[in-house]
Amino acid sequence: MLRITVVDSPTVQRLVLYGKLVGPWIGELQRVWENLRQQLGNRRSVIDLNEVTLIEDSADRLLATMLEQGAELVARGTANRWLIQAMKAGKTRLAVRALRPSAAVFSHTVDIEPSEVTTIAEGTVTLDEVRAHLHREKSDSALPYRELIDARNVVVRLSSSELQQVVELLRSLARSRRLGRTAVVVSTDVAYGILRMLQILVEDACVVQPFRDLAAATLWLNDGT
Repeated sequence: MLRITVVDSPTVQRLVLYGKLVGPWIGELQRVWENLRQQLGNRRSVIDLNEVTLIEDSADRLLATMLEQGAELVARGTANRWLIQAMKAGKTRLAVRALRPSAAVFSHTVDIEPSEVTTIAEGTVTLDEVRAHLHREKSDSALPYRELIDARNVVVRLSSSELQQVVELLRSLARSRRLGRTAVVVSTDVAYGILRMLQILVEDACVVQPFRDLAAATLWLNDGT
């Protein structure tokens, strides 16, 4: 069974799905989607799949069509599935947003053709958030891509022991795959200091470079030197 809830706001039309997207419910989702598109106007359309427990293969075509028609698919565990479907549909960009109440919000966009990830982080960043972000990128097969992280609106709360756990996680990931160069833009001295420490600790496994200026970070990342 699938439950579909529509949440409207002046800027976003959110379609929240709960349960299993299988059998006749695929056709029901298509009917609801087509009706809602006529009411969309200038708003963003978000399809929230976070509470979907099962997606039947026959739903792939509908979800790929939604992407092509401008919908943003919001998901955690199924992000890699929709990245693959987007590639099959000829779409080379897929925005994946992880929504976590009372915590940080990480949004990342995977650009397949230039092998690049752009991430925007907001809120309070903890060890759990860093770990979850890396695992989402792993599920998207995006860890080897170069990455620009805009973290100017975050508060970093990592103890020295937690920072060491991040180091060990990065080293562990680097043992089985090459990790792409990462530029992190921050706005506070505390965050910059933590990133500088991380940069030194992981230099044997990957390249992480902190910046205070977005343009400089972009230039460094694209220059490759």
